[in-house]
Amino acid sequence: MIDRIRELYPHLSIGVYALEPGGPLTVEVFAPDGTRFTKTAPTAADAYLAIFGPLPDEAPVDETSYEQPVSVPAVDPFD
Repeated sequence: MIDRIRELYPHLSIGVYALEPGGPLTVEVFAPDGTRFTKTAPTAADAYLAIFGPLPDEAPVDETSYEQPVSVPAVDPFD
């Protein structure tokens, strides 16, 4: 999922971290204009989904799979 997000939104900086071992993950997204979006969730996938919503033309994918669907980039929600 992160590779697809980076492909669709190459101008965004994205950080993922957990402050407690085994605890929830926080995803932070920084736009070039300084806007910051933050979401903490049980999994990174949940946090990404809360920030970005469903990615365009992406069927549910096994996160361990190396085959990712390819499609035309969507309109940037951070533009």
